[in-house]
This record gives sequence, structure tokens and C-alpha cells, in this order.
Amino acid sequence: MVKKRNTLFVGKFHEHFPALDSTNEYAAQCLARGRPAEGTIITTFNQPAGRGQMGNRWVSAPGRSIAFSLILYPGFLPPERTFLLNQAASLAVRDLLQPLLSQPVHVKWPNDVLVNHRKVAGILIQNTLGRNGISSSVIGIGLNVNQEHFPATLTQAGSMRLLSGKTHALPELLEGLCLHLEQRYLQLRQGRYAEVDQTYHQSLYGKGVRLTFGRPDGTSFSAHLLGVDHLGRLRLRHANGREELFQLKDVSLATQPAQP
Repeated sequence: MVKKRNTLFVGKFHEHFPALDSTNEYAAQCLARGRPAEGTIITTFNQPAGRGQMGNRWVSAPGRSIAFSLILYPGFLPPERTFLLNQAASLAVRDLLQPLLSQPVHVKWPNDVLVNHRKVAGILIQNTLGRNGISSSVIGIGLNVNQEHFPATLTQAGSMRLLSGKTHALPELLEGLCLHLEQRYLQLRQGRYAEVDQTYHQSLYGKGVRLTFGRPDGTSFSAHLLGVDHLGRLRLRHANGREELFQLKDVSLATQPAQP
């Protein structure tokens, strides 16, 4: 383990491991033992047991990807606005990637970042709730950087290298990610919720488009994706004009086939 400090608030305290099963689990253990400084990050370039949304496994190649967890204490957020953390984290990853890639970078509800319909990054946020809202939050980010091969089952997976044709330096990307996370988190601290929400919707994958969605029972339906409400529910409009809100567990959205 290497401990580092830098001048940013996010990443001022930095624990980097040559390999770590799960940066989110390690962050949770740190919180169970005490109260680490806000902005503490835990990173590794080799995470063999990473987890994604809904218990899915996050697959990454050793030395070619970034696994990252950030500890925050966003008690200033109203309890009903916790989805702002998802929005801010997604935008921070988009802010990092967009200058480095020629294709538009989109955020996919609720926690993915896509480029050319390919999933380049995934975000898993684990909140601990107190009496008045969030007492602590761990923002986990998995970023596919220089990975060129994925399991055949991950048909939509992509990486920065596959998209740009270039090899990217992991330490430099890590530094940039800290910077963009800090900027977006400060927006929340300053109460600039509408600005974060507006930018999120400008980058939202599939917004205004009729798409196919799946239900937990295996059935599917088509609807226009209108956006996301302040509670983080997906807003859809059916063909008959009826609008409906969906929680994460109630609906899934598959990306379009990746372009050759």
C-alpha cells in the first residue's frame, strides 16, 4: 500500500494498492473503523473482485484499468436529493473523458458512462443514512482505460484505448478524475443543484428517443425517455401519451448495438 497526499480536497489523502479485491469494500471498512478525512480516495490498477450496480461483477484487466473509491460526508444534501451524487459523479467522469475522445460521451441512467454505445465506466455509490440524511457516502468508479479484450458476454464493453487508438497513462487520468470530482462536488456544496441537473440531462443517453426497456419478469416495452426526476426515477412516456416513473429495480435499458 502506498499513501500519498496532494493539494486537492479530493485525493488529499490517497491510499493506493498494487491489487485490491474491492476499493468500495475497503472504503466501507475504513468507515466502520472510524471517520477518514473527507475526500479520501482508495485506488488500485488491479481489482479482481469489483462489483457493479445490482450486484453485477465489474471485469477489469490488471494494470489496464482504474478502480477508484471516494469517501464523502454529504450531509448538506436534502434526503430527497441524494441522486445528485450520481449525477455529479457521472458528470465528473464525462468531464474527464470528453477532451480525450473524439466521440460524444454520454451518461446512462443510473450509473454508467457510454461512448459510441459502449460502456467505458461504471459507478457504484453506497450511502449510509443517518437521522437527517446521508451520514457518509462511498463513490466507486471503474474506468476501462487500456483494456483491449473483454469476455464475450460483455458485448457492450469498451475502453478508452479501443475508442481512441491511444494508450493512456493511468496516474494522469487518476489526477484528472480527482480534479473533476472535486469541481462537481463543490457545485453541490454551493447548492447549484439546477446546474448539475441541467448538464446531466444534456448528456443523458437516449433522452428524447423511443427505446426498448425490460421489466424484471422478462417482458419488454417501448417508450420515450424523457429524463430523470429529482428522486432519481426514470421518466418515460408511453405511445398513448401516458407518463410513468420507474425505480432502478423496476426497469432496465439496453444500449444499442455497438458500432463497428
